[in-house]
Amino acid sequence: MAKSDAPPLLGCAESTKFGSKAGKVGLKNLGNTCFMNTGLQCLAHIEPLAAHFLNGDFKQEMGSKTQKKGKGELAKTFADLIRTIWQSEKPVYDPRTFRQMLKRTAPHLMDSDEQQDVQEFLAFCIDGLHEDLSRISKAPPPLSEDQEKEDETLQQREGDDFGAALAWLRHLERERSFLVDLLQGQLRSTLTCRTCGHTSRRYDPFLYLSLPVAKNMSQVTDALSKYLEPEELTGDERWHCDSCKKKVDATKKIDLWNLPAVLVLHLKRFEFDAKNQQFQKTDNRLNMKLHDVDLSSFCSSEQRDGASYSVACVANHSGSYEDGHYTATCKVGNKGAWHHFSDSQVKAHSGRGVVTKETYVIFLVRNQLNSDGSRIQPARSQKQPIKLRRQDLMKPEDWPHPEESVAAVLNATTGRRSADVTPPKDKDSPPRAANAKASRASMAKTTPSRAKISPKASPKAANEESKQASSEPQKPAPAVPKQTVIQQLLKGITKQSEKPLAATPDAKRKAEGESSVSSDVAASPRPVKQQRTLDSLFHNVPLRGSTPILN
Repeated sequence: MAKSDAPPLLGCAESTKFGSKAGKVGLKNLGNTCFMNTGLQCLAHIEPLAAHFLNGDFKQEMGSKTQKKGKGELAKTFADLIRTIWQSEKPVYDPRTFRQMLKRTAPHLMDSDEQQDVQEFLAFCIDGLHEDLSRISKAPPPLSEDQEKEDETLQQREGDDFGAALAWLRHLERERSFLVDLLQGQLRSTLTCRTCGHTSRRYDPFLYLSLPVAKNMSQVTDALSKYLEPEELTGDERWHCDSCKKKVDATKKIDLWNLPAVLVLHLKRFEFDAKNQQFQKTDNRLNMKLHDVDLSSFCSSEQRDGASYSVACVANHSGSYEDGHYTATCKVGNKGAWHHFSDSQVKAHSGRGVVTKETYVIFLVRNQLNSDGSRIQPARSQKQPIKLRRQDLMKPEDWPHPEESVAAVLNATTGRRSADVTPPKDKDSPPRAANAKASRASMAKTTPSRAKISPKASPKAANEESKQASSEPQKPAPAVPKQTVIQQLLKGITKQSEKPLAATPDAKRKAEGESSVSSDVAASPRPVKQQRTLDSLFHNVPLRGSTPILN
């Protein structure tokens, strides 16, 4: 590669070497393994994920976990495969080592060497990589019943923005990894009693969306709209209403709250036909643009980094439920050349008709935007890697929630958070959205401050100083940078339940006389106390066993 040429993969170190077949290496079929080959090609062509492994960043995250039996095996085997796909000089690779690892760690995917579902394989890989690269050294103890009840009360009183940020805090206390940074989003789930109107809300993380497909649909967004439609819960699916103290008919509504940097859409094309006692495939074509896919109208909250996406790769399924074949169509590197992968065969693709009637899983990568919402660069010719915000308790300024809601949550949970919650170490905060200035001004007014009172000053001296300060002419509070406010909260706020919470957007709207549905909503029940595995984060993961039998 000439020095003037851009690297095949954005985000890689300058020292990273690429082979002549970079990104265009086929995978040998070892007998009913096209599902595995297809899933691996899709994951290998998600640029930030591939760069993470090629740069060796994953090694630091594995740490001492590799000392335990079986830990880190998936990550190390996946890293070897990524290096082969992007640094090999050979056109075809034999993934036998990866298959053997699957037989040891996920025997259900290699049962009798039968073909399996690519979506289930992807779920296993994402789950396993998250576990291997987890940043949790020791999970905190579960919340007590009193703490759970306090969280529910706060969510009910402070509204959606606060509730979502609080749920995210609790999630990050137990689940943090590069996979969370890359693929994790957040849903709002609402249940409403049709008898008394009582409502319960949850704010749950997700790693992909499983969208229903019907024959009358023509766009992928039609499936997304159907997924977001209210659902009536009757009969055996009735909900237990805390207000009515019994099971009642209810309405369930799911909303997209925060979208991830890489959004994975699983199109549910297989449905069981009770009349014929067999699975049927819905194979109508669902169209989707490759660039500038704007999903903002499907979101129920403002997206900090925008909601414009481009297709990076798709997993395809051709044939029927009983007999079929998996392939992948991927954009190779930052130059955007499309290629079609069918096991060991790799062919150039025109880029027309990438999303077809055979499309089964779609990987969308978020487009880069300026602070004013305009695009930094054309999606067809990316010049820099996508922005990834590290989701960590030490960097609350990078959470996808409104600044004032994060500050209010940190204020409200002081003394009840994981010990891992510490202030950022003097690192620059990423730029905020266009309305950040107004938010900072709001926080400057609502955030408690004790900067004028020395910790060693006596109560009398402090009282005199307070009186003197109150008699001086009041000056408008300067706009405080966000990271400074959050650092002050993390460093200085102690248990002071009598202090007012920083006003959330919902609370402000309520104070101004506007209607706020969430202000009257009962908080959703907390999850079980046991530490959750990433499987619980997967939304609508299909049951293992009911998968297509393919050749």
